[in-house]
Amino acid sequence: HDDLPCMDDDVLRRGLPTVHVKFGEATAILVGDALQAHAFLTLASLNAPGDSPIALVRELAQAVSAEGAAGGQAIDLSLVGKHVELDRIVAMHRMKSGALVRASVRMGALCAVGVNAAHAALYCALDHYSACFGLALQVIDDILDAE
Repeated sequence: HDDLPCMDDDVLRRGLPTVHVKFGEATAILVGDALQAHAFLTLASLNAPGDSPIALVRELAQAVSAEGAAGGQAIDLSLVGKHVELDRIVAMHRMKSGALVRASVRMGALCAVGVNAAHAALYCALDHYSACFGLALQVIDDILDAE
């Protein structure tokens, strides 16, 4: 949704017209909502042992929630045109795309090895890596937007 005119008003995404430019704002909102719902449905429908699907749904929900991408985008919108301290920018970036990258890696780890004492160090290392990588991607995206 952040490409919409009421937010970032981006007309291109990876060199192609954004959904709202090509199909209209209403369609863009509906498609965004439908894709997110489909992601949750897919995770909840996995044929996986134990509570793996619940853990995966929890990870994605956290990543897109007010503590994740939605909250980060709200902060971003509130800071437009203001001088912002670096620590505030970093916190915002960690909540935006950073949260989605982190969730993707954590979900992959959950599927591969689960979270248990035997794999705790690996899970922590992947979590740290993904948080740093997600932050780097968001910073690069902002630099490209500014050019």
